[in-house]
Amino acid sequence: MNRGAVILFIGILLVTAASAQDLPETGTTYRVDMQEGGTASWIIEQRYQLESPEEISVFEDYVLEFQDNRSDYIAEFKEEMEVALGAASSASSRPMRGSAYTVYIKTEHTPTGVYGVVVYRFDWEGFANTSGNIIMVGDAFPDGLFLSQDYTLIINYPSGYKVVKVSPEPDQRNSYSLIWYGMRAFPPEEPHIELKASGGLSFQVLLPIIGGLMVAGAYYYMHKSYRGPNRESDRTESNEDMVLQLLGEAGRDLYQSEIVRQTGFSKSKVSAIIKSLKEDERIQKIRKGRENLIRLK
Repeated sequence: MNRGAVILFIGILLVTAASAQDLPETGTTYRVDMQEGGTASWIIEQRYQLESPEEISVFEDYVLEFQDNRSDYIAEFKEEMEVALGAASSASSRPMRGSAYTVYIKTEHTPTGVYGVVVYRFDWEGFANTSGNIIMVGDAFPDGLFLSQDYTLIINYPSGYKVVKVSPEPDQRNSYSLIWYGMRAFPPEEPHIELKASGGLSFQVLLPIIGGLMVAGAYYYMHKSYRGPNRESDRTESNEDMVLQLLGEAGRDLYQSEIVRQTGFSKSKVSAIIKSLKEDERIQKIRKGRENLIRLK
């Protein structure tokens, strides 16, 4: 299998390691969230529609097996992706590195039915080539890509940028999003995208603004330093915001143990944050076997 295609098959390779092969495949989405510096967050989501009590039971068994071997799944995912990144780095002559690898699963109850969801996520540093206010995507796919039937590729680019060139033409364009649907085979170094910062102020104009912001920031910092009793409250709100942001980025659901891992907080600290958010009715805490699933309301 060529290295470019490895990326679009990682999800199914790992899922079939357990009993999920007994479930009907519903669809897979590859979401690439571009950042200005060339790093991209990849979120690979595989969804299974659970149409019967038996299929729900199979998936719940898979959840338990996954929780017992979660570190192995992440290690396997990282190993596979490091091979792909190494090949892409050699082809582009640009250093690349993977980080923030994670894998998690969840069950979703929607108006259209019950779904088992498997999600793989990592940050691809050096994914895009950047030069000044230009971002170029494509050379990380030396052999192109292949989307199977019911597969979707979504590339989100930063606000403030416009598409100068894209090949092939996406099946759909939304605000700051380019979307392709399978079945489709991309030629080498495609999809190719060139982005350019749309406008912006000159440095001469920005300089007094930056100076004013620095003064205002210094005043705000000094003001906060003398607030005394309220500083602990500020830190608590900041920690709660961090947890809410993690939940939003993960698709509204995360296991409590995953929140502990991603924040670096202690278990007791995360428990206190979860309790506060639950009392404010901003989240739900759902018992799943031996784990707590935390869900945004």
